[in-house]
Amino acid sequence: MNGLKKVIGVYLIVYSIILAILFTTYLLLDNFINTYDAWWYVLNWFTALGVVFIASAAVCSKRSIVGKLDSVSPVRYIRVNTLFYSALLLVMWYFWVWFRTALGHDDVHMWWGFVDPLFVLLGLSVGTTLLSKKTKTS
Repeated sequence: MNGLKKVIGVYLIVYSIILAILFTTYLLLDNFINTYDAWWYVLNWFTALGVVFIASAAVCSKRSIVGKLDSVSPVRYIRVNTLFYSALLLVMWYFWVWFRTALGHDDVHMWWGFVDPLFVLLGLSVGTTLLSKKTKTS
């Protein structure tokens, strides 16, 4: 199980960095790049996998403190709940925007500006947590 956590952690960190670079360069070079749909169509599948990993880690982390509130420090309690509810927001937002984009709605392009940075933040956070020695998401 530790090996799987490390693989998922590396995936989340590497993909979050790639997504941050691509998102930033796309914003800067928007007028020069005409391959938006082709690139992002492929990347959305990898992002969906990352969203599932983030949500799974958040649920496991939340389950690890349920019923142990007396022995959990307030800082850990806040971190776990912040991760859990942020991941919940990411799941709802990401799949809503992705499905609306896939159905051809043009009114959701603004929302990618919120979803992608949230994915990068949560992906880096969960990835570094999974790679650390003191992983409590099992």
